[in-house]
Amino acid sequence: MKKEKILFFGTSKFAIAALSEIIEKKYNLIGVVTTPDKPAGRGLRIKESEVKMFAKNHNIKIYQPENLSGNDFLIELKKIKPDLIIVIAFKKLPKSIWEIPRYGTFNVHASILPNYRGAAPINWAIINGEKETGLTTFFINENIDYGDILLQEKIPINTNDNFKSIHDKLMLSSKDITIKTIKDIFNNDIKPKKQKKAQNIKKAPKIFKKDTTINWKKNSFKIFNFIRGMSPYPGARTKLIINKKNNYDLIITEVSNYTKIDTELYTDKISFELKNKKLLIFYKEGSFIVEKLKISGKKEMNGLEFNNGFIKNIEDYYFI
Repeated sequence: MKKEKILFFGTSKFAIAALSEIIEKKYNLIGVVTTPDKPAGRGLRIKESEVKMFAKNHNIKIYQPENLSGNDFLIELKKIKPDLIIVIAFKKLPKSIWEIPRYGTFNVHASILPNYRGAAPINWAIINGEKETGLTTFFINENIDYGDILLQEKIPINTNDNFKSIHDKLMLSSKDITIKTIKDIFNNDIKPKKQKKAQNIKKAPKIFKKDTTINWKKNSFKIFNFIRGMSPYPGARTKLIINKKNNYDLIITEVSNYTKIDTELYTDKISFELKNKKLLIFYKEGSFIVEKLKISGKKEMNGLEFNNGFIKNIEDYYFI
């Protein structure tokens, strides 16, 4: 086992691939820091973070401070003296923590910085129709996602990729870039680079429920990208009005196969077509397959099931 002591901060599933690789490569992992357990769901059962559950299964020391800036936690950190802190899918650290390790504290961020700083970089890259995204490792400083860049790795975004597929690809890629960053830091083989100052930097703010509503005034390809960026969770929301009286909160959770249509077939009214047991939406200059969707509060269904239960009976309908 390598002697330098590593302390890992993480919460969600995204952090586990890199954490697992650190263990696999036999680095001296002295513990993980994750969020406190909290009640969740309808039954308000106490829920542990994904990182905590993983750490328990691997007999790793777990820290769950209620207050990152609290004296008790800071005293504990100074006592264990980590040489390097790694942060993946965690909240902002105070300076009193990230300045402790002699090698510094680095973060793995799911974008090619300086673009898409913020809490939802994968979602916004897809929503904005980007052709590629990637990972950046950087030293943490006072400003979120502004620190000096260590390494970057790009991956393509294909037309049928969605949030989940890109999330999973980047999660797997995070193993290699994390290990390479650790090696280069410990071997003093890395030269941190200041982030470029540029206008029109694209941002990635946290997504709230109000941000998940489809804007049907946009063109069909932008709508397709928006749904992909929300797929499968939290889902892209709209209202389906049938016969001017029945109104449903509809969540589209998966789409595929965008196709541009001939100019003479352009339509400003959304129309449906069942083709080879697949439900297609035609709108403005394009069409796409609706793979999965759900009425709010109900079970998810495929396009064929939705067609059989709703579309075939529609006389007058529209989305808002």
